[in-house]
Amino acid sequence: MSRNAKRLQGEVISALSGGALMLFFLFALEFNLVFSIISGMMGYLAFSLLLIPERFKLAKSADMNAESFKDAEETMQSGYRIMEQLAACREAIPLASVKEKASLVYDKADKVLKYLEQNPQKIRLARKFFSYYLETAANILKRYLELSSRELQSTDIQHVLVRAEEVLTIMAGAFDKQLASLVQNEVIDLEVEVRVLKSTLESEELNV
Repeated sequence: MSRNAKRLQGEVISALSGGALMLFFLFALEFNLVFSIISGMMGYLAFSLLLIPERFKLAKSADMNAESFKDAEETMQSGYRIMEQLAACREAIPLASVKEKASLVYDKADKVLKYLEQNPQKIRLARKFFSYYLETAANILKRYLELSSRELQSTDIQHVLVRAEEVLTIMAGAFDKQLASLVQNEVIDLEVEVRVLKSTLESEELNV
């Protein structure tokens, strides 16, 4: 079976499994719709990681030995796993304005990853992107979904949801800055953005 056929087969099985899991939580266990959708998405992700061939292939680089190339592959694999979480959360967001910002974050992060696929020797320049930003973006979207699904929407929760949108805007800008620095072959200094994000997350219910 060809690689594309295996990928298609894995996608179909993963989608069916995720859908079945969502229906199980929604009707059998009587969880709310948002939680059931998230559970279905997580199920899809779990099956896709097992069944779908790797979604990327690093370009060979004369500047990397076998060990560093393997480390780069592992770093990229972890990055794409988080991207799957971002995609799942984005699709579950009901509010159009927030979904648009989540899509912007996803698209800009995807551009960074695609560039690094072709330039794996530069992955070492993007450690903060992998070690902090991607996972934080996914956690913020998960928290947003959790809070927005609550039946009682207090003023405090509404304030936190607005702050979440602001954080997504900050992250989209940081990803733009990351890509530009990689193209220029520079180590990016994201400390200002990190401090702003950490301050925001610590002062709100967006703690992750």
